[in-house]
Amino acid sequence: MENKFELDSKTVYSIAIFISIGLIIGALFIIYYEISDAKKSCEDLEMEYKFVIPYKHLCNNKSFFKYSDAWDFSRVINYSSITFP
Repeated sequence: MENKFELDSKTVYSIAIFISIGLIIGALFIIYYEISDAKKSCEDLEMEYKFVIPYKHLCNNKSFFKYSDAWDFSRVINYSSITFP
């Protein structure tokens, strides 16, 4: 007697559902992590944090997007100085 694995539609649907649930949980974790970092950074600057849908971070009711420790607040990109060959 041979054990043979068959990939039927029920198995494919189950795999797709598990992958979808994993992606949703992963996305929620990433969103939570980003919001909590933004809130912590805003509170470190002694400002009031607020999250507004659709996806805006506000510190003292002003748009706030450079909240990560990896950002260099003094660096500004001068787009007019970029030249293309």
